[in-house]
Amino acid sequence: MKLSLLNSLFKKKSTLLQTPNSILIKKLKELSLKNNFLIFVNTNIYHNSNIYHTKLILINSTGIYVFETKEWTFKELRNAAAQKAYQQEYSSKTLSFDNVQEILKRKLQSIREIKVGIFNYLIREYLSTDEYSHLNASLQDLLPNQKIIFCDSNENEILKKLSGATNT
Repeated sequence: MKLSLLNSLFKKKSTLLQTPNSILIKKLKELSLKNNFLIFVNTNIYHNSNIYHTKLILINSTGIYVFETKEWTFKELRNAAAQKAYQQEYSSKTLSFDNVQEILKRKLQSIREIKVGIFNYLIREYLSTDEYSHLNASLQDLLPNQKIIFCDSNENEILKKLSGATNT
């Protein structure tokens, strides 16, 4: 796969409000530099007349890793239950992985028959691994541990989760 070709898929809009880098975003950036990933932070993906904002995208020869962030705390999630919604639009209260993943697939196919894995992750700045273990089972089923980067995740755990995506 030609990684330089992928640079043209992701355009940055100069007027986009940039959110400051969190500890986890900084950790992911450092990890990316050490492991030869292309990094796209606060990037818009343009498709037809729609714009899909992504917090972080990492790309290497094994795949495209799309990260979404939610600032939900353990207190907000403690008594919550969840269910999968289809064709969900982006919102601060929902996850919209399906939309971004489908748009990326279409973009890659429109360039050429590029077959590459697209993997989704959730960055949880305010949720630890231990707190996650105390959440409702419906949340854990919908958001499996291996797809979440927790506030207490270290570099080895993150790499293990990223490499685990390509092994399944």
